[in-house]
Amino acid sequence: ADDVDTRPPFDPRDSKAVATLKAALHTSAAPAEVRCREAERGRVIDLIQGCLRDHKPGSLYLAGLPGTGKTLTLKEVEATSRKWGISGKSRPQLAFINCMALYDQKAIFGAIIEQLGESVLAEDREVRDDVVEFSDVPEVSALRRIVTTATTASKSGMCIILLDEMDQLVTKAQDILYELFALPALKNSRCILAGVSNAMNLTDRVLPRLRARGCEPALVPFAAYVGKQLKVLLKQRLAVLPFTAFEDSALELCSRKVGAATGDMRKALNVCATAIDICVQEANASLSDLADTEPNTVPMKPASIVKISHMARALSKTYASPVVDSIRALPQMQQMVLCSAVRLVKQNAKSMETTLGALHDSYTALCRETGVKELPQGEFCNMCTALADHCLVKLGNANNDRLRKLRLLATEDDVVFSLQGVHFFRNLLGSSK
Repeated sequence: ADDVDTRPPFDPRDSKAVATLKAALHTSAAPAEVRCREAERGRVIDLIQGCLRDHKPGSLYLAGLPGTGKTLTLKEVEATSRKWGISGKSRPQLAFINCMALYDQKAIFGAIIEQLGESVLAEDREVRDDVVEFSDVPEVSALRRIVTTATTASKSGMCIILLDEMDQLVTKAQDILYELFALPALKNSRCILAGVSNAMNLTDRVLPRLRARGCEPALVPFAAYVGKQLKVLLKQRLAVLPFTAFEDSALELCSRKVGAATGDMRKALNVCATAIDICVQEANASLSDLADTEPNTVPMKPASIVKISHMARALSKTYASPVVDSIRALPQMQQMVLCSAVRLVKQNAKSMETTLGALHDSYTALCRETGVKELPQGEFCNMCTALADHCLVKLGNANNDRLRKLRLLATEDDVVFSLQGVHFFRNLLGSSK
């Protein structure tokens, strides 16, 4: 169980609190430590440290979908690398480049040289047969010279090049990527290259030539985050705030929905930002209504946080789903039956299959609990048939209707997501936990 949060609730009418909350959840805000990527970080660190320890070149490639922690991991590696110094050896030179910021793809070579504290010499401007494809870029010759000879800046130490967003360097001939990954394979090279890309197959496009020269990079894959990891990462960012901003169930819904869809942490952060906007708009609208009806009343300060209903609406804006649209378009009585099915599934240890009789009993109990007039058995069966027509449930055959098998096809998350915006169903679905 989560620890009880004793912080005061977030006030959506406080513009400073809103700004603080949004800043903590902004995609550009880097957390103090990278969580849920310990294994991947450890492998990158081990590979680079191994090269430094043995004073040998090497290359590696961090690959995975967007929003899976690759850039944060590389930045943490950069911060760690700047502190490294192997006993008896010079501290390594280091360059960290975001390729997205380059005005031209070939500018990557000059950017690396600048960050290494080096410069292009006259000899680098001479035309050479082995760099014919870059005859107009003397920085290529300069970078080759820098990583293969001792310079004033290097003092024969190793040279670490970290490149984020390497997808931006893709060209028709792939000559830029080939040149970069070939640097560690040069004779007497002291270069350690680590690149990041969203494409798992980025190096495959140039691997035949890389393999031929024995400079194929080690691959460090980054899998998409799962729901539990996304929730950990969101709570990590929110833990530093002086107030409680989200219902735990709201974070749970966001994490599970984004985890099932893409596993993209940036998408989860954007959904949370939308939910905050919805919460703020709702609070301001309530305040405006109160001022119109009771102008002389001093409004009570609302202890309002971002609720699961706000998150459901934010997710609705982000993800279009035909299943969700179908559930929302159902008559209320059919939604009641579907809600009963979800509650029954939870009671049956997540088994998605039950009988029509058991579901009718659950539905009847739900109607009595809420004071709604229940449907007779025959009309209830018609409702279930209508849900089957929408592919939300699957009905089996039997001589006795109560013994007919019924399988819930819509996921629990889809039903909760669809109906959380309705206060009546929000209470029912919440009380079934």
